[in-house]
Amino acid sequence: ILGEEYPPPPPPAPTHPKQPPQTNGVSAHSEAQHGPPKATSSASPAPQAPKVVVATERTPFLLLSLDLPPCPLFKDAQERNIIPQVPLFRLLEKFDSVKFTDMPSGERKQYALRRLPQFLILHIKRFTKNNFFVEKNNTIVNFPVKNLEMRDYVKGEVAAGVSTKYDLVCNIVHDGKPEDGRYRVHILHKANQQWYEVEDLNVRDTLPQIIALSEAFIQIYERQAYSAPRQQPLHSLPHPQPSEQAVPLNSQSASPSPRAPSPRHPAARPPPSSKRLKTRKKHRTAIQTAQEPVRAPSGASPSPPPS
Repeated sequence: ILGEEYPPPPPPAPTHPKQPPQTNGVSAHSEAQHGPPKATSSASPAPQAPKVVVATERTPFLLLSLDLPPCPLFKDAQERNIIPQVPLFRLLEKFDSVKFTDMPSGERKQYALRRLPQFLILHIKRFTKNNFFVEKNNTIVNFPVKNLEMRDYVKGEVAAGVSTKYDLVCNIVHDGKPEDGRYRVHILHKANQQWYEVEDLNVRDTLPQIIALSEAFIQIYERQAYSAPRQQPLHSLPHPQPSEQAVPLNSQSASPSPRAPSPRHPAARPPPSSKRLKTRKKHRTAIQTAQEPVRAPSGASPSPPPS
């Protein structure tokens, strides 16, 4: 229709600038074709704790392997290698059921002894092999020759009548380098309790003090015979002492009380009566008469001696 005015067209919708992504880990994305906006999370999942598996295994053993501490890397003032010393009881802490041992596979183990054998064999691990060469640890192990106590390394009660002390009977020593070293053996002769050193065909006697200074490699201990604890006899027990009497404070000196006379003492006897005196006098006269020799009458010839 001519001359009729139409309303103006609606203004265009305002365009909003694109919002930057939020930094709190949660962002909103809108899509016209799929409905209202949805919230999605872009945070990384929390790390889970590693799973720990605890297992107990009983394994019979022929010998006990003992790990030595690493050797020091530095030298002393004379440019010589420092040879450390470690007691055997420190190496045996591996079997006290408390200390953890790290394995190459990443496991951690605890060791404990359930029962002690008649002969205990200890292997001191002196050799370490890597991809290039074999290295020897020269650490000196201080060990007892007699009375090695193993009670602290047994888990549980020990059977009655079984000893937990051991005596050394054999000691194998390695001297020199890993490539061209030599072995020596210390053996105890139980008949005369004498130690001998054997190397090939050479046999000579030695002292237990020298054995303790060697680089032990393998040791063999024998269990002692069980000995019951001895009871102290009654006659050797101390006699009870008499209790001391209380002394008054106002006394100058404590004098011992006089002892009563013994019944055999003359002062303790009662005085004899007159009748008893007469009896004693008659008794003495009869004794004297019996002791006098019998005299023959005058003029009589003596009787011949009996045939």
